[in-house]
Amino acid sequence: MKCPRSVVKKCDSRISIGIVIVVSIKELPKVYLASPEEIAQRLKESAGGRGETILYENHTWGPRAQACNTTDKIPDEWRLSEERIEEMFKLYGR
Repeated sequence: MKCPRSVVKKCDSRISIGIVIVVSIKELPKVYLASPEEIAQRLKESAGGRGETILYENHTWGPRAQACNTTDKIPDEWRLSEERIEEMFKLYGR
């Protein structure tokens, strides 16, 4: 495959396109940042304490579920922000 030089920086199995788009963190789609420990704890608390294997962004359990009328929601604190990134670096960065 021949790569046009004006568009592609490197021609191999990884292709880098020479376009840079700068957006603020607030303009990104929903992105969450959590440690494995935080995720494990949230999974254990899900479904009214029964535990779950899925992190629901926002799920209310129906009348037939053991966790009837409870809502599982990813914590707002996990939303990607400059503060969250700094917090994670302070806790886990080395």
